[in-house]
Amino acid sequence: ATATAFDNKLWNFRGVFEPKKVGSLLGSFGFQSAHRDYVAQGEESLTPPVASDSLAVFALEELDLKKARLQAGARIETTRYRPVDLLSRNFTGFSGAAGIHLPLWKKAAIVANYTHSYRAPALEELYSHGPHIGNLAFEIGNSGLKSELADGIDIILRHAGERMRLEVNFFSYRVRDFVYLALTGQQAHGLRVARY
Repeated sequence: ATATAFDNKLWNFRGVFEPKKVGSLLGSFGFQSAHRDYVAQGEESLTPPVASDSLAVFALEELDLKKARLQAGARIETTRYRPVDLLSRNFTGFSGAAGIHLPLWKKAAIVANYTHSYRAPALEELYSHGPHIGNLAFEIGNSGLKSELADGIDIILRHAGERMRLEVNFFSYRVRDFVYLALTGQQAHGLRVARY
């Protein structure tokens, strides 16, 4: 007999539009939508049944100024989780990036980018409460988790000559409210207990 059965249905829609170039400006924009019905039943069911919906709109633009090239992108996303008999959660966040490509001398350039990213917790991170045999752990979710946020800066110096290629990178990233699975030192059902 089957001890545990999983049913995971996902519908995902995405549309991207690429308008004509206007002067030195070229870009695209679009949307993405998803619906997920997740059900796990049996001895090793890790989460309750959860329905989730997400919707995002995004745009990417590039401006060629001949002496420099500018790029910028943005995405706004909202995600909603509706578990059976547990607290529903809604998350909305913004991700964006801006960069410049600046030629220095023949076959050399400096590139600088700034990024801000957002990630909503996954349903397993929010609602897990059960044995996860693949991880040899009894996983416990945290329905109070916040969205992960990160900010980063990258600066890259590139030279691509016929005899030599050189690239020097500098980067710095700061992540807030990072979600991870931490062992507690306890045992349950013969498995290590781990909490998100």
